[in-house]
Amino acid sequence: MAASTGVSRTRNKSKRIFIVVTIVVVVGLGVIVGLVFAVGRWKNASNTAPTPSAAPAAVPTPARSITPNLESNSGAGTVTTTPAPVPTNTPPPQPVDSDGDGLSDADEAAYGTAARKPDTDNDGLFDREEIEVYKTNPLNPDTDGDSYLDGEEVSKGYDPKGPGKLFEVPRE
Repeated sequence: MAASTGVSRTRNKSKRIFIVVTIVVVVGLGVIVGLVFAVGRWKNASNTAPTPSAAPAAVPTPARSITPNLESNSGAGTVTTTPAPVPTNTPPPQPVDSDGDGLSDADEAAYGTAARKPDTDNDGLFDREEIEVYKTNPLNPDTDGDSYLDGEEVSKGYDPKGPGKLFEVPRE
């Protein structure tokens, strides 16, 4: 009987080890699946921007005007309704800027610059920069005539309209 007790203890020990290993594997798989699911949801939530709710826009109801029909011979006027025009709120069209330099094509025509070329005089400054920022001639690549292109002078910190630096700190 001693021999059978040893065998049953070995079987019980083997069963316990099998059960423990099975439980550990199942729990481990559950944790892995849970992590994958949680990370997937977190990534999706952070990658998608919240979509604004598309609330229906309030559409004004057209007013109806009542016009009596006075041409009938029966004496009783016939009433007809005609819908009044609905006002539209369309924004004004944006000015066209074919070359993307910041000046509209209409402004380019007024200044005599090329509407399809962002830097008409090829000096390194966009036409808008020359007109509105540095107040230089957008048709002359060297506004001050010192043999340096306006864009080169600006990039090195010099004034493209004359001698000196672009931004000098006044000295007392």
